[in-house]
Amino acid sequence: MFTALDRNTMIYPEGHDGKKLEIITGHVEICLVHLAYPARPDMIICNGFSINCYGLKSGSGKSTIS
Repeated sequence: MFTALDRNTMIYPEGHDGKKLEIITGHVEICLVHLAYPARPDMIICNGFSINCYGLKSGSGKSTIS
């Protein structure tokens, strides 16, 4: 993981030189998520969680769904 975080990227994330897309739409689907902490496998956090989000546009909060 640290190798990926420490690598030099070819894209400058704070630059404004890249191509800016006008419209971005899409579909996000997460299916049957099962999650428990390794230290407490009896404590189930998610038990078959699924979600579908259709018609997503840039800036619609996809990364803030919790």
